[in-house]
Amino acid sequence: MKNTFLKKIVSLLEKEVCQNDKIPLDKKYPIAKLGNFPSDKPTLSPIKTIPTPKPQKETLLSEGVVVKGELNFTSTLRIQGTFEGHLNTKGTVIVDTTGSVKGGIEVDEAYISGTVVGNISVKKLTVSSTATITGDIKAETISIDQGANFSGYLEVCKPLSFEKSPKAFDKILEPPVHCMG
Repeated sequence: MKNTFLKKIVSLLEKEVCQNDKIPLDKKYPIAKLGNFPSDKPTLSPIKTIPTPKPQKETLLSEGVVVKGELNFTSTLRIQGTFEGHLNTKGTVIVDTTGSVKGGIEVDEAYISGTVVGNISVKKLTVSSTATITGDIKAETISIDQGANFSGYLEVCKPLSFEKSPKAFDKILEPPVHCMG
């Protein structure tokens, strides 16, 4: 049954793809190896696929939702609503254009397009042109698009050690904390 199915597929492909120019399928698409089959059974070579990264789990705080408190997590949090408190993760925080955070953010990666009022300690920070940040930023790497609003101190340092740094939300708009190395 499998061989009959493959023969039909190959036959249909040859008719559909190659009918106008009469070029055999194996010449037009070398992945399909036709010919020299034992007992006329077509075989297809395995198709090489590009490995795709495993999708990360993403938690969504939807628009219109307000959460207060402290969140500790390891994956990705997308904020389209409002969060008040402290975010702490080895993962990623995404604050969309409709999202807002009032409090501290200590994460590996942050993508800010919305509003943040509070200090940010991050290894990699990307700030879009629609973002508004009021607070101090301590980062290993940072990218700020033209048009973004930022009010506070910025310190870029390597390597960033969360274990030795004070909590990001302790004091807003105080002089920057020195990098610990």
